[in-house]
Amino acid sequence: MITFRQPAAVLLAFASVVIVAVLGGYFPGLSAPFYLDDRVSIVENQAFAKSDILLLWQLYGSRFVGYFSLYLNYLVSPDNTLFYRFTNLIIHLLNGLLLALLYRQLCKFLQIRAHQWVAAVLIALWLVHPLHSAAVTYIVQRLASLVTLFGLLTLYSYLRFRTEQHRLWLLLASLAFGASVLTKQNALVLPLMLFIVEWLYGAKRRQLNYLVFGGSACIFLVVLLMPELISWLDARTRETTLYSRWDYFSVQGYILLLYWAKLFYIYPLQLDMTMPIQAISAELKYTALMVHAVLILLAAVSYKRLPLFTLGVFWFYLLHLVESGVIPIVDLAFEHRAYFPDSALVLALVGLIPLGQRFVHRNIWLIGAAAALLFSTIQLYQRNELWQHPEQFHLQNISTNPTAAKAMATLGSIYAGEGKLTLANDYMTQSFEYQFEQGTISVGTIVNIMKVRFEMKDYQSGVNLAHLGLKSINEPRLRSDLLAAMAVGYINMGYCDFAKGLIQTALNLNPSNPQALLIKDVCK
Repeated sequence: MITFRQPAAVLLAFASVVIVAVLGGYFPGLSAPFYLDDRVSIVENQAFAKSDILLLWQLYGSRFVGYFSLYLNYLVSPDNTLFYRFTNLIIHLLNGLLLALLYRQLCKFLQIRAHQWVAAVLIALWLVHPLHSAAVTYIVQRLASLVTLFGLLTLYSYLRFRTEQHRLWLLLASLAFGASVLTKQNALVLPLMLFIVEWLYGAKRRQLNYLVFGGSACIFLVVLLMPELISWLDARTRETTLYSRWDYFSVQGYILLLYWAKLFYIYPLQLDMTMPIQAISAELKYTALMVHAVLILLAAVSYKRLPLFTLGVFWFYLLHLVESGVIPIVDLAFEHRAYFPDSALVLALVGLIPLGQRFVHRNIWLIGAAAALLFSTIQLYQRNELWQHPEQFHLQNISTNPTAAKAMATLGSIYAGEGKLTLANDYMTQSFEYQFEQGTISVGTIVNIMKVRFEMKDYQSGVNLAHLGLKSINEPRLRSDLLAAMAVGYINMGYCDFAKGLIQTALNLNPSNPQALLIKDVCK
């Protein structure tokens, strides 16, 4: 039977050990270089360089708070990756504390027994699990850990308000929710999470039933009478038109199972999880959806006997709803997307203790927990050690996922910086080919390939690649970047008159294009 009644001092000692394990596990990666869009989002960020807060708001709006926190780090030391990651690590540790406080508050609200040691161990595993390093060591994914901090604070503060009826807690919950929405869009599900709490376990369930039925009827009428509004909403709630909403949703069921697999089988961790949507068969998709449907059904029928399990499961799926649900995004999967939802998974697992406590002996539990914590900490250390070596990091990513287009492009950039132009061209070209097949062409990749080929004096093939990119890229600023890059190729081939026309068109599309401004007088 898993029951531990230890003084607070023992729990504090355990917490201290966990903090040391987290700091030790992340230590090798703190001073690692920037990865993927880190440098573009931070060091090369024009709003940061100009200290223009209004521009920062215009550029990032719904992610303003997250980027403002990065800007504060930038003011202290623009290029110091250690400082950015140490801030991420502090946020990560605070999330562990908030998750522990939220668990205790949920136990009070639901009036269930608290299994403090089980919760402490599972939260510790969440803190040291290598899967979640993608939201800590990958600097710009601070947004994933920061929205978790504000989200957990929102939930905790609201539940404190419900149990103590002190309005200051409601004010704090409102402020935290506002900050979370301005950090990352998946915070929009927080009201739904609180609604589930009130609907299942609040005192005014009958009134909420009326709200559910009334709201459903209103939505049905809007869909029936205002189809143009639905089209408007559809256009503004998707990042890409490459996939239908159903195709994206059905694939995400399988991807959630991949995230779960990474919790137990750590080795295929990868920063770039690029995969073609066609690679996932209908059988896999529908089997995965059935697994999730069964789990949700089990949570629903257990809402009285296992309330924490029910809330944890429902919260888990709600937290995946935006990025891994109904909002089509170009990148089908990213490990950092599991960060916040997995905190709800911790609550669900603790909620299962009433079922398992009769069957698991205390000593077996202790040995298993200690082994899991030690193993995860070692793997976390090794994972962060790999971050110190970008070439090995991306090669490992590509060996795990041969379609990792971002990893290939980044590896090509590394080789270009080292003067290994043939290798750089090979990896970048392979990256472009995968992007082209999947319909996710990146202008940055094309421009980088062009630079490499121009350096190899292969101007014509570089220009041809840009022509191919222009056929599928319509956004004015991106077209401007491609046209300016093409102009460089034509200048080197001696076609100045043609280059002038490209430069002028690039400036018409984006008057502040730095490349076009730099070369506009070259032919004179």
